[in-house]
Amino acid sequence: MANNVGRDVILYKVSDPSDDPVSPKQGTLRYGATMITGKVWITFERNKNIKLEKPLLISSYTAIDGRGVDVGIEGFGCLLVYKATDVTIHGLRIHHCKAQGPSTVMGPDGKQMQLGQMDGDAIRLVTWRNGIYEKSKPWNFYSAGDLFTNGASFFQSGRRGMARPNYTKEQSFKVGDAKSVKALTSSAGALKCSRTLRC
Repeated sequence: MANNVGRDVILYKVSDPSDDPVSPKQGTLRYGATMITGKVWITFERNKNIKLEKPLLISSYTAIDGRGVDVGIEGFGCLLVYKATDVTIHGLRIHHCKAQGPSTVMGPDGKQMQLGQMDGDAIRLVTWRNGIYEKSKPWNFYSAGDLFTNGASFFQSGRRGMARPNYTKEQSFKVGDAKSVKALTSSAGALKCSRTLRC
């Protein structure tokens, strides 16, 4: 999360394990994740178990950092990263998330949002959905020699070559076939290190 650094980052400490999905109190996780605009780094005052009443939407440029404490999050819908960028979630135990029917919650930048059905994922990512949002542009996906074994599938949505990045000649390289992955990664893995053998 390279963009969530600098003097303008707001350090916010969670001190209250309660949750009000529509009117979050200062000191709660929901307040830090939705009400504070700009870059926010959220930490926890001490060990906490937070039971979410409804899904928690996380704003862009948000770090939720559970290092050094034991933080458990459970409840309805759990965490939702909705059209956000530069989000880090680290060191949390997210468990026993339950499905949630349509509901109203506080969203990014302190605006209430209507949510549809949530299926109970621990962390759900919503970046784009079949053009149902006004500013969404259709994405073009295509496959370049992928094998798709074990039942995997792919549906091409654009003409071949449409989704290629705009690389300069110096940045370009020949793309390898999926069949070469095994050879390319044959020496990948943990290093064999010891007191007598340098890594």
